[in-house]
Amino acid sequence: MHRLKGKAAFLLLAGSIVILDQVSKTIVKKGMHLFERIDVIPGFFSILYIRNPGAVWGFFSGASGTWLQKAITMLSMIALVLVIVFFLRISRECRLELAGLSLVAGGAVGNLLDRLISGSVVDFFHFTFGSWSWPTFNVADSAITIGVCLLALSIWRGKCASA
Repeated sequence: MHRLKGKAAFLLLAGSIVILDQVSKTIVKKGMHLFERIDVIPGFFSILYIRNPGAVWGFFSGASGTWLQKAITMLSMIALVLVIVFFLRISRECRLELAGLSLVAGGAVGNLLDRLISGSVVDFFHFTFGSWSWPTFNVADSAITIGVCLLALSIWRGKCASA
């Protein structure tokens, strides 16, 4: 329990990401049909309800069989355990790193819940510009991306070490 001392705000951050992610996905699932699109800013941003059975940004989403989905789920679980281990080991003074790990953990749990419940992840944020189209993503993906950027900044900065 001493490893959690002073880290409650970061646990709250991770939990908030999970809740925000799952609530936003529920709103999309209940309010839209699969592949339905709502243009928010025409030609730039839309809400597009898709289900991603593959990995990040839809990689391997066209692969047949369930072995790949099981492998992705297992790798996600292993990554989450590693993030938790780092979270527990790092000093509470390492706030940037704790924030990054919390965002990654919250996002990982959000997407992992989707995979465990339905075998695919709900994605819905979609950006386009002319013929260019960014892969559709969700709140969990955003949290993971921001968390990884914070961790990269931490590595570049080089100031914090695990306890």
